[in-house]
Amino acid sequence: MIFQKSLLNSYITSSSIHFTKNPSETLKRAIGNAPNFYDESFFNWNMKHIEMLEQYKVEDVKDRYKDSFMLLVQKGDELLDYKESVNKYEGCKQIIEDGGSHGFDGIERHFETIREFFC
Repeated sequence: MIFQKSLLNSYITSSSIHFTKNPSETLKRAIGNAPNFYDESFFNWNMKHIEMLEQYKVEDVKDRYKDSFMLLVQKGDELLDYKESVNKYEGCKQIIEDGGSHGFDGIERHFETIREFFC
């Protein structure tokens, strides 16, 4: 889980859940009919979506943007390798927990820290 104060010197505040270092590669395995877990419908995830992700890629956050990102990861994430995120966001505020899952178990313990980050 990565929280981002701003992106590329804009003043947009945003957050991203289930961060992956390289989504255009990681999400290739999801091409096809993907489930919507909220209403049990499906949507078609295809290469056009993968290509669109490339335009949002930020290569180096370690120096220029390190104060704009906070990373929360759990080592037990069954889908993503937490070490990739830790390395990409080296120098940024990080909370790294043993265990857990891709759904970030117990996220409510960090709500106050997340709120403070955005303030």
